Amino acid sequence: MTIIIDGYNVIKPLMRLLKVGDQKRDNFIKQLERYAQISKNQVQVVFDGGDSSFVKTSMNNRVTVIYSGYKSSADEIIKKKISDMLGDTIVVTTDRDICFYAMSLNKVTVDSDAFYAYMMSAIKNNQSLYKEHKKKYDAIHKRAGHDSSPEIDMLMYESASAMPCKYDNDDTVVSIKQKNKNSKLERKIEKIVKKL
Repeated sequence: MTIIIDGYNVIKPLMRLLKVGDQKRDNFIKQLERYAQISKNQVQVVFDGGDSSFVKTSMNNRVTVIYSGYKSSADEIIKKKISDMLGDTIVVTTDRDICFYAMSLNKVTVDSDAFYAYMMSAIKNNQSLYKEHKKKYDAIHKRAGHDSSPEIDMLMYESASAMPCKYDNDDTVVSIKQKNKNSKLERKIEKIVKKL
C-alpha cells in the first residue's frame, strides 16, 4: 500500500508554526522512515518549494521525499500522484481540495492529526516490543554455559525480530460476521485502514 502525505499540512499544525525549518522537517522524515519500516508501506511525502524550480525527488528506504520546486505547488504534485496511483492508496491531508479530489477517485483520505497520532503510536509500540525482545535476548545471552559469539547472537536476534509474529491478543485474525453488511466502499476503507 502507498501512503501519500501532504508534508507541511501535517507538520505545521502539529508544531503550531507558520514556517518549518530544515531540522524539524528532517526529523519528521526520519519518523516517517521508522513508520514505513514498521508498517512495510511505501510512503511518499510531498513538500512545497525546494532549492530549484523543478520537482526534486529523493528516496530513502521506503520513503520518497518530493519537493515541488517553486514553479509548482505540493497540491498539484499530490493530485498528480493520486491520479497516477494504482492499488490501495491513502492520502494524508486536511486540505479540503485534495480530500475531495482523492475521494472522487475512490482513494481513502486520513486526517493529518489522526495519522500522526497513529504513526507515533506504532513507533512507540515497536520500541516497547524491541525492549521486550531485548530483555529476552539478554536473559539468553547471560545463560550459564552459553559460549557463542555475541556478534552472532545479536545477528540472530535481529533477523528473528524482523520475522512476522502472531500474538494471542491479535484481533485482526478473528472474523465476525455482521448482521448488516457494510457497503462495498466501507469494506474497502476498512481493508485499507487495517493495512495502515
